[in-house]
Amino acid sequence: MMAGTACLQRKGLRKMARAGCTNSIDDKITKAQDVVVRAKTRYEAALADLEKLMTKKEEMKKEELYAAIGKSSKTYDEIMRFLSENTR
Repeated sequence: MMAGTACLQRKGLRKMARAGCTNSIDDKITKAQDVVVRAKTRYEAALADLEKLMTKKEEMKKEELYAAIGKSSKTYDEIMRFLSENTR
């Protein structure tokens, strides 16, 4: 038996059943679209939170590096030389 035939037999009339099946499919499509929209909204909110956290972590690392440089006995030129030597 074809998948559409079961739907037609349930309704009793072919024309009415076809319209009923279409409405049922349209309802399912609408519900699926709603699920996707809600999931996308949650995803975008989670992504924004992640970006904020990563930015905060980067700021903390910069502050830590700046504090370490301030406590160091090395001169600016020595630090820059060290950094440029290790990046080649």
